Amino acid sequence: MPDIVTTLLPFSDGATINAPNINKLTYSPTTGTPESFEVVNGQLDLDNTKSTFAVSHDMVRPRSLVGGDMVGLTGNLDYTPPIFAEKNTDDDAYIAIPGASLSFHLPVDASLVIFTWQVGGANAIKFEEDALTRMKFHLSEGGEAAVSRVGIREIGPSRHGCTSDTHKALRRPHRDRVWSGHFSKTNLAAGWHHAAIVLHNDEQTIRIRVRNMKVIWFA
Repeated sequence: MPDIVTTLLPFSDGATINAPNINKLTYSPTTGTPESFEVVNGQLDLDNTKSTFAVSHDMVRPRSLVGGDMVGLTGNLDYTPPIFAEKNTDDDAYIAIPGASLSFHLPVDASLVIFTWQVGGANAIKFEEDALTRMKFHLSEGGEAAVSRVGIREIGPSRHGCTSDTHKALRRPHRDRVWSGHFSKTNLAAGWHHAAIVLHNDEQTIRIRVRNMKVIWFA
C-alpha cells in the first residue's frame, strides 16, 4: 500500500475535534498523492504486487466491474386514443411502456453501456388511413429532465377495413411490427439512470407486446 502522507486537517494537542473532520481524514476519496486513509479501502498500487501476482475472480466484488439488469412483461398492453396527445411533436406526447422501462444504478463510471429490447405490436388503424404508431428509445442520464431520444420505429396501419360492418374489420396478427433494437453509450457516469421505449399513437387502439429490455454495463 502506498505511504499515506496527509496534509488534511492537522490536529494539535488540546484541540477539539469533531466528526466531520475525522470522517474527511478517514474516508475522503483522493487521487494522486494519498492524503486520507480511504486508500486502505481498495486503492492498492504496484507496491502491493509481485511479478507473479494476478487478480482472480474471487478477488473482485460482484458488480464492481460489470453488471446488468432486465425487465419484461407477459401480458398485452392496450392503449386507446384519449391517453395520447393529439400531436407527436412534443416530447411529453410520448409515454413510457411498462416492461420496456428500467432504472439502473452504476456504482462506477462505465466505459460502455449496452441496451437491447424487443417490443412489438399492431394498431387498429385501417390501411387506407394516414396515421401511425411511433416508438422511440429514451435515455435520461442521471435522472435529469433533459433526455435523448435515439432511433425510431413506426407501426403502420394494421387493420383491414370492412365496408359492410366496420366493427368487424380484421387485424392480421402476422403483420405485427417487432422492434428488436439496441443502443450503446460510452462514458456514462456513475449514479442512477433511466431508459425506456416510449410510445405515441395517432388514433384508434394500439396493442403492445413486450418481450424484454436489458442493460449491460462495463467499467
